[in-house]
Amino acid sequence: MTDREMTLALGNYIIKLQRDISALQGVFTEYRIETQMGQKVEIPWREMAKTISQETGEQQIAVAQRHSLLLAIADETQGSALIRALHNQFLEEKASEHTPL
Repeated sequence: MTDREMTLALGNYIIKLQRDISALQGVFTEYRIETQMGQKVEIPWREMAKTISQETGEQQIAVAQRHSLLLAIADETQGSALIRALHNQFLEEKASEHTPL
C-alpha cells in the first residue's frame, strides 16, 4: 500500500467515524424516555458519555493508545505532505467547531 493509499484509507476511516458519531448523537438527541408521570424527556447521554470517558479504565486505554501512536511515529516520515493534508482536512477546519461531549 502506498503512502497515498494509506492516507486515503485513514481519511475514509475518519469520515466513517464522523458519520457514525453524528448518527448516534442524532439518535440519542431524538430518542426520548417516558417518566413515571408520562412525560417524555431526553436521555442525558452527554453527561453519561463524559462520565464514561473519565473513568480510569477508559483513560488508561487512551493513554496506552497515545503511547503506541507516539512510538509508531517517532521517526520522521516521507509522507509528511500527505499527513499535513489529512490533518488540515479533518482537524484544522474542525478545531473552531469542536465542542467536548
